[in-house]
Amino acid sequence: MIQRLLRGRSFYVFLGVLVLFLYIRTMTGGGLQPIDAEHAFQSTQPPDWMLGVPKASELTHAALSRKPLGILLGLLIVLMTGMVIWGFVLTVRGLLRGRRSSFWQFPSPPTLRWSFAEMGRIVFLVVTVALLLPFVRIALLASVPSWTLDMNLWIPVAMLMLDLFVIVAVLAFSVGKLPSSWAMLGQSGRSVEESVKIGLRSYVTLFPWLVLLLLLISEVARALGFQPPLEPIHRLLFLEHRTEVLLLTALLACLIGPVAEEFFFRGVVYAAIRHRTGRSIAMLISGSLFAAIHTNLMGFLPISALGFLLAYLYERTGTLTASIIVHVFHNSLLLAFAMVFRHLMLSG
Repeated sequence: MIQRLLRGRSFYVFLGVLVLFLYIRTMTGGGLQPIDAEHAFQSTQPPDWMLGVPKASELTHAALSRKPLGILLGLLIVLMTGMVIWGFVLTVRGLLRGRRSSFWQFPSPPTLRWSFAEMGRIVFLVVTVALLLPFVRIALLASVPSWTLDMNLWIPVAMLMLDLFVIVAVLAFSVGKLPSSWAMLGQSGRSVEESVKIGLRSYVTLFPWLVLLLLLISEVARALGFQPPLEPIHRLLFLEHRTEVLLLTALLACLIGPVAEEFFFRGVVYAAIRHRTGRSIAMLISGSLFAAIHTNLMGFLPISALGFLLAYLYERTGTLTASIIVHVFHNSLLLAFAMVFRHLMLSG
């Protein structure tokens, strides 16, 4: 029943007409007023330290004045420095031992086959849900006026619902595919431990080059006088003070978001392109799409490189286990650094 609904046309026509009707009513003054999230965020003026790189002396003074945070910042810096050094070592060792061929020449376990039509249907459903979420907020506020659904709270809630919908949609469309709907997470012939080991080792190898690429892009942007706009996630992390909102944002960024993105970008997008092109082309295209959806101009190349690695891990291990673990670790590392940095600067 659900499969017939998802693969038919009537359901999508109905959703398209519904969205069109709601937004036409909005534009013609029909009483519906979905709030522009970006405008709401821009109305809050960020502090000066968010608009530039703080001086090392300021950061050092803040770290010394709040020793627990200073110690945590030091541990994070040691961890990242160790990853950079070990990544260089792994790269040099691999080159000296002639492992370039083993890096690329490996048997590819079978993955689920996805058509572009299925991928298009999932994209349509996700975009439709995203367009309907502002009206869900209106309905919630109308039914329970006592609720406090300000934009700082609503955005992570809406993104959480959207990411959960992505996971459910991918699983729903994968029903009936061989070997099973859960084949993306297992049944590759490798143990979970082996897949995770391959993933983390590959990530550490790439890590110093990600850092180097980001530093190079930052220097070029600084030389050109380019100041990237602040993203909503930055304002949530650095301006929000409610613990529950910060915890919800952390859950979204470090767990639900990575799982949803891996299910869609590697499990569906990469697999659909992979079955029609070579794996290198599929990795480049899916990695670029993965970076584009983050709308981060300065981070486009590093995020593309990360997307390339995540697709490589899916190709090499045949499961999403390794790519999900790496994605969760990467986001958690960045979030931990950002939160320590935020509290140090606020206290300084």
